[in-house]
Amino acid sequence: MSEREPAAPWSAGAVFVLTLLWLGGLVVLAGFAFSAGMEQWSNFYSETTAAEADSLERQGNLIMMSGGILLFAGPTVIAATAALGRRYWAAGIYGVLAVLTLIAGLTIAGPAYRKLNPPAPEPSPSYVCQETSGEGGPSCPGG
Repeated sequence: MSEREPAAPWSAGAVFVLTLLWLGGLVVLAGFAFSAGMEQWSNFYSETTAAEADSLERQGNLIMMSGGILLFAGPTVIAATAALGRRYWAAGIYGVLAVLTLIAGLTIAGPAYRKLNPPAPEPSPSYVCQETSGEGGPSCPGG
């Protein structure tokens, strides 16, 4: 039976640092979300213009979309780094975490993305009243 190759010496530090960066990023985004929520709450009780309200809604949606992406991207990058460093247990744990956070991330980021990028409106059908050959008068839809 062949022996397993040892883990790369840099991999433990890399996984640790990436985990700290991921969790720190989530904490920072939670702070931004709290700040934006407080700003929206304060504007609810004061006179604001529609442009200010739209700007706050856009800011909140950007924070939610960034949070959803970071929630999934962090464990994915850490799992890949752990696998490259031959730390297979860490890669497996972070891989499972990536799959679980994908579901949560899509739940968070999906609605925010749809609010930031609404679908294009359907073009309205254009009806043109036009004389048809042989009928002698214009034929218009609807009468």
